[in-house]
Amino acid sequence: MAPLRTQMAMLSEQRNKGDEQLPKDLQKNLNEVQGSLDNLGKSYFVKQLMDEATYQKFRVKYVEKKGEILQSMQACSRNSSNLEKYLEKALLLSSEVATVWRSSPAVKKEVLQKLMFPEGV
Repeated sequence: MAPLRTQMAMLSEQRNKGDEQLPKDLQKNLNEVQGSLDNLGKSYFVKQLMDEATYQKFRVKYVEKKGEILQSMQACSRNSSNLEKYLEKALLLSSEVATVWRSSPAVKKEVLQKLMFPEGV
């Protein structure tokens, strides 16, 4: 089982290799949007360069963009300890798939089938 676990970990690492840059890019975008929000606030409250309607229009736009970036950052965050746990669980399930299939009711068999063959049989 150890060689298979190692191979699965390497494959997972290879698949997610390009994802290492994504959090950095998202953080950069977040900083830019936050800077725009700060500048907008200064322009409205301190310098009084715009009316309230214009301020609110741009503020809503920047707050929405910030929310989208934060959601993307949360979605791409990974925890390597969880990866190990999931790999171990996948190995255990795959080594006992015949036993699980035999002893499961039809509902669980459907779930197992979708797990093993996500695109159908």
